[in-house]
Amino acid sequence: MEKTIYELDLHESVVINKESGGAMAAVNEKITIVTRVAGGWLYNTSRIDKNANRIGLSESSVFVPYNDEFTPKNNVKVKGGGVVK
Repeated sequence: MEKTIYELDLHESVVINKESGGAMAAVNEKITIVTRVAGGWLYNTSRIDKNANRIGLSESSVFVPYNDEFTPKNNVKVKGGGVVK
């Protein structure tokens, strides 16, 4: 089973979204990777658009501060910030 973003170790990454599709000569690909960093997560999204006339690449990154609002409810917090399952 793949880890949730709350289970990632520092600098560990997980792919949370990967899309590809296209028709005829056009190909579009998009991937979102989340990396655990100090104080939160870094979301990186890359998109590649290819067609007969050009290839385009766009990338974006955003820092998301840590928030335990969506942690799995079966985890119990312990002193020091860890979790016990």
